[in-house]
Amino acid sequence: MNPIEHPKFRYAWLIRLPLLVIGLALIIAAHIRLQAYELWPELTSDTLIRLMPDNCEKLSLCRYPHVPFHLGNVLLVMAVGILLTIAGKPTASMFDDLPRPVEWKLHLTPSRWRVVYFVTAIITLLYSLRVMYPAISDKTLPDLKEWALNILLVGVVVYCRDRAAGNPSLLSRREVIWLVCYLLLLFGLGHLFGSFPTDNMQGRVVISGGAVYVLVLLWYHKILPLPVCILAFLAVAGIAVYTYRLDRWEYSFIGDEYAFYETARDYIDSPTPPHPLSDQGVYNHFSTFSTYIHVTTMRTYGISIYGWRISEVLMVVLAVPALYGLMRLFVSEYGALLAVVVYLTSHVVMAIAKIGYNNLQALPVVLTALGLMGLAIKRQNWLGIYLAGVVSTLAFYTFSLALPFIILPPLLLIITTIEKPKRWLHNLYAMMPQLAIFVLGFFVVFYPRVMETLWVDSIADKSVYNSEVNSDNHLRDQVLPNYLYTLTHSFSDSLDDHYVYGPHLDIVSSCLMLVGMGWLLSRVARKRIALFGILAFLFAAFIVGALVPYPYPVHTRTYFLVVFYALFAAFGFDFLFGGLTQAAWQQWAKRVIFVGLCVAIIALNFYQFYVLSKENSAQTPEAMMVREYQDAPADIEFWYITTRGYDFNLATVLRGDDQDIARFRFLEARDPGVTLPYIQNYAHAPYRILMNAELVYFDEWLAGLRRVFGPLTVEPIRDPQQRTYYYRVTPNREKQE
Repeated sequence: MNPIEHPKFRYAWLIRLPLLVIGLALIIAAHIRLQAYELWPELTSDTLIRLMPDNCEKLSLCRYPHVPFHLGNVLLVMAVGILLTIAGKPTASMFDDLPRPVEWKLHLTPSRWRVVYFVTAIITLLYSLRVMYPAISDKTLPDLKEWALNILLVGVVVYCRDRAAGNPSLLSRREVIWLVCYLLLLFGLGHLFGSFPTDNMQGRVVISGGAVYVLVLLWYHKILPLPVCILAFLAVAGIAVYTYRLDRWEYSFIGDEYAFYETARDYIDSPTPPHPLSDQGVYNHFSTFSTYIHVTTMRTYGISIYGWRISEVLMVVLAVPALYGLMRLFVSEYGALLAVVVYLTSHVVMAIAKIGYNNLQALPVVLTALGLMGLAIKRQNWLGIYLAGVVSTLAFYTFSLALPFIILPPLLLIITTIEKPKRWLHNLYAMMPQLAIFVLGFFVVFYPRVMETLWVDSIADKSVYNSEVNSDNHLRDQVLPNYLYTLTHSFSDSLDDHYVYGPHLDIVSSCLMLVGMGWLLSRVARKRIALFGILAFLFAAFIVGALVPYPYPVHTRTYFLVVFYALFAAFGFDFLFGGLTQAAWQQWAKRVIFVGLCVAIIALNFYQFYVLSKENSAQTPEAMMVREYQDAPADIEFWYITTRGYDFNLATVLRGDDQDIARFRFLEARDPGVTLPYIQNYAHAPYRILMNAELVYFDEWLAGLRRVFGPLTVEPIRDPQQRTYYYRVTPNREKQE
């Protein structure tokens, strides 16, 4: 029974409604700083400033706005105290029964927990009062420690309310131990696969085989359950594959990714790096928080291309527990594991992880928020709802693609807990405390970010608002075609870029996905998870495909749809083979089918990424040049004659070794007669000369080189699509210094 339907709460609305109105009014008042603090500057972007130049100085919109962070925190703590005190338990009306979590054995009775709850609420309030005045007077960003402490204190208040009400814990002790061990495993694997003995595929296969042996023993002796062993193996094999050839020339250049490396390296070298909650990051509009994630892995694994790019690899694998936990709430154990395989072996995700952007940071944020919300609903836990709000708001500090998806956790809560659809307004009102707790977690983390303005413009610039399509009707000529194209991305040919070639899914996953999607569509009116899955997918496809500024969807956004494809494939597997549970032979047949499907999915994606993509993807001139460098002996010196001056640091392409820079010199092609003596006087032997194919005076350069070095061998170096980028010029008799 919904708490509000209980006879004792028949007239609860007389108490709740005024208190909720007051609480919401306090929250709004905390954001609407009155005339003394510039009305609504935190929501005003540079776009609006350009539209209102006359009001810029009057409203103080031209200068960097600062919000009194702790004033809002005080009001929120008061509001959450009221809500938690009067609220009932969240309801769960859709999930199949799962084992209840093991309780943490803290020897406190519910009455004593209530005392602890009120004491922690008072401590949180007093802390906020103590720091409120300096925050208001200085008008500065809160220190990161204060930001984290606010999250922690409010979380303690919510946790104590759970215990006082007798609600079960969000995670059992065993689940917490598994998660900690999983994080330590990922940390160790990052070091293991970054070392010399494992820089080849043979070493990675040996380590993965050893992991299989150890995990089989742990499962056989009942130390770990089979799903945990499988997930651990997927982590080992996943990092082994994702980090393979991570610093090789094939994945060395897309065109705009090295700004992420250089910015992170600047933060490391700078004595005063920017605030982690600022938006003055890469290209002056990305969040610095996302760059600090790169900084963390570079400090951990080395200031090199490996230490930089492994951050995106870790983002992919960090999301696996959340993805499995979320899928396990909706599908069988086999289906959840199949979903993880579809996601983790996706050739699209593998390709994006090779680049070094911050795009994949959206995956653990959205999946963890959804997983926490699902557990909170199932286990009737307030702390899970609060943490889902906290994690959701990290979307403001990571890749902006995650930002629109903060709507999915509350959507999951609403769809799965409304008991009587015909009385949806009444039931929605009954859920206000749960939604308020989510908003509270959201608000505590969101508040510093709202003080920045550039992120609004950066999102607008990367959307249809700043379209590259020259049209008077963007809805007809861009949004709708892109949306329809995105909906068929899984099984139709897509644009070949960012190391992605062909459709987003292999044929096996596509078939399972179509079956699962058909099953969900047929049950939208009866199954709440079907309604949520279809609505979430349509929403995600619209965000990642229809709102882009380009005349086509881009893989750096559509990769996120792989999560939904994995969900649909899991439902498809359960629909086709979920009934094989009666006889022993059926169970064995189900296992054989499951293993066969997983092997086929893995093999097809590996072939698509490592064979088809490699054969059909065009390479940049920089990548071809790096190939020359990496494949040459260590004592070769390079001279690159180009139509423009290249200023990228070759050390970023390789291992961060400053000695590498001395081996590579750039000469901007101007007058060959002036530059050639420089090569003659300073080139070391042996050496190699590379010439850009776009040289205006190409023949004059060759003639001049022949006068200096004598006979030459000129070889055109082409990319896989037969487009000449540069020439390798080798003297027949290499000069000695």
